[in-house]
Order: sequence, then structure tokens, then C-alpha cells
Amino acid sequence: HYKIYFSNRSKVLALNEKYSAVFEKIQNQAEAIAVELNELSAKISSSSTSYNAEINLLNQQIAAFNAKANSGDFTSQAQFNSERSALTARVNSLSAQRSAINETISLFNSKLEQYNALATESKELFKSIDSTLAPAPSL
Repeated sequence: HYKIYFSNRSKVLALNEKYSAVFEKIQNQAEAIAVELNELSAKISSSSTSYNAEINLLNQQIAAFNAKANSGDFTSQAQFNSERSALTARVNSLSAQRSAINETISLFNSKLEQYNALATESKELFKSIDSTLAPAPSL
């Protein structure tokens, strides 16, 4: 029955496999990127929660240090310098942590752009094989 439409069935099947492979490749890439996005999102969330908790603790410690300094409760300049140095080291450490979080966010955004590009490409490919007819013009 279909012989009148398809004179060479093997050629039709080969073409089907060829265009199906394109869709499968895009799907596989999108799935891999989705896994990476989920992992990066979890990492960003966890790192941000930890960072924010550390910032709150550091702010409390800085406030206590400043209160101690303003009231003259340090027994020596060496004690003042030692505690100030420890706080400065924590500030530097948290700055590095913040930079690492920002790098992860940048990577996430880059992966998200790749994912969206694949979605757009897939949508365009589906449109290109859409066999629905456009509506007839009206007067």
C-alpha cells in the first residue's frame, strides 16, 4: 500500500535515523547539562548558606572586637594586634570563599545559556519538520 509513496524503504529509514540522531544528540547534551545545572545549583545553595552563616558570625566578632577596643579592654597592643590580625585573616578567607561562589555562579549561568541554546535549537528543528499547513489567507 505504501509502495506508491515510498519507492525505496531503506532510504527512508536511513533518512529517519539520520534526523533522529540529531534530536537524540541534542537531547543527550541537554540531559547532561541539566545534571550539571542541578549539581551546580546545589553547590551554590550550600556554599551560600555556609558563607552567610560565616559572615554573620564574623560581623558579631568584629562588633565584639570594636566594643572591646572602644572600652579599652585590651591588655596590650600585642593582644589588640593579634586579635585584629585574626579577624583580618577571616575577612580574607571569606573574600576568597565569596569569589569561589561567584565563579560557580558564572559557570552555572554559562551552562544555563548552553541549555537554553539547545532548547532553542531543538524547538527550531521541530518547527522545521512540522507538517501542519498554514491557514489559508482570508479576504
